[in-house]
Amino acid sequence: MRYRKIMPKTWHDEKFRKMQNDDKLLAIYVLTAQSNRIGLFYFSVALAAEDLGSDQETIKNRLMNISETFGWGFDQGSSTIWIPTWWVYNAPENSNVMVACLKDLSEVPETPFLEPFANNHSGLYGKILEAFTRYCESAVLPRLKRLAIPPGTLVQPPRQPLWNLPDNRFDTFQTLVSIQEQEQEQEQEQEPTAFCAETKTDSSSTPTIDVRTLLNFPCDGKTKTWGLTETHVAEWSALFPSLDIMAECRSALAWVSADPSRKKTGNGMKRFLVAWFGRAQNHGGNGTTRWGGSKRDQGAYVHPDEVYKDAKW
Repeated sequence: MRYRKIMPKTWHDEKFRKMQNDDKLLAIYVLTAQSNRIGLFYFSVALAAEDLGSDQETIKNRLMNISETFGWGFDQGSSTIWIPTWWVYNAPENSNVMVACLKDLSEVPETPFLEPFANNHSGLYGKILEAFTRYCESAVLPRLKRLAIPPGTLVQPPRQPLWNLPDNRFDTFQTLVSIQEQEQEQEQEQEPTAFCAETKTDSSSTPTIDVRTLLNFPCDGKTKTWGLTETHVAEWSALFPSLDIMAECRSALAWVSADPSRKKTGNGMKRFLVAWFGRAQNHGGNGTTRWGGSKRDQGAYVHPDEVYKDAKW
């Protein structure tokens, strides 16, 4: 399958090289034998045990080791695996291909990974992201209601990997979603205080956090600047281990600063940078990104203006 660019990257991953050979074999098996086009799929432990000449308990234990290493999700209750970085390595070429890939959701069993899957936008941008969001709203939200998980406002996936969830996994999952929503609300309250002197907030209702700002991006709208902090860099470095995040951020800052029309809103900066990182990781990254659209497999150069011409932040 042409989208499995994740495989070449896997062989160069430091965590992968340190794994035991049996764990490496199972990781490759997960990515090539039972996966689909979206990175959320049913996984038969029995079939894996038969194919690899092992027993089911050993497969489960090794699968949990792999999930912890790579941050994958493994839910034994529904026998599903979720790979959060799937779109970073396997983003479809256009919105039509994205819709075709998402039809694989019909073969995915009811699983608590549905909501974090629908909110995982890493590696997606522009019309491809819009197609992904629209499809998930029509196909995922009704299933969440059947799972008795109130969909509410879509949030980012939990920061800690969800694997080997207990029998009460739906309650556990909802608790994690609620915690994530509270964290996001706190971040939204704190950001104007930390990065925008023009916006006044009630300091008594927002905890003071000492976070060093590393870069300031000019913004369009009420918020004139957006600050890249050490926390942002640490979080994105974990999500994009093959990139020099600071180098990519400096490149993005230079690109935005070169033309006032390229400025994003303060609320759109995170989405813009995550999209930048996804493209960079697919093309080598580390501040020297070669940008390509549908011709990227041939190494054709496409200016960032062309890549982001349809992006709405």
